[in-house]
Amino acid sequence: MDAAGLLEAMVETGNQIDSEWQMYIVVHLGLFWFFFLVHRPLLLIERGVALFAYGAFAFINGNGLISTYNLIEAMRLDLITRLKADMSSAPQTATALANVYYGDRTETILITHVGAFFVVAIFLLFRNVMIRRYQKVFPGAVSTGGLLD
Repeated sequence: MDAAGLLEAMVETGNQIDSEWQMYIVVHLGLFWFFFLVHRPLLLIERGVALFAYGAFAFINGNGLISTYNLIEAMRLDLITRLKADMSSAPQTATALANVYYGDRTETILITHVGAFFVVAIFLLFRNVMIRRYQKVFPGAVSTGGLLD
């Protein structure tokens, strides 16, 4: 593959990374919408299934991001090697590529995904407690259909 093809593949891989992060953000927006706007208490089985589904999503998304970052780092190294042969044709691009590094993204992904998993788990575990507290502070504001009585 020539340098132009490798650069194009890097851009496409970067777009894939953006899509994976966008999916991660959209899932969290949906979860927070649910947590703060839906005041129905959840049964234990519902909370367990939700936590399992979220954990599976976070695991798959995190591994996908790590793999894609490793791929783009390999492409970056190959592109630098290609550009070293003809540095005069793209010195600014070669400098920019030499100054960026994608190999350290694993820690960031682990921190965000594991941290978010614990936040979601806390919200799910204490959901009914939060609803009861809300009802004490704002009596009559939300009907639970007798589920918390």
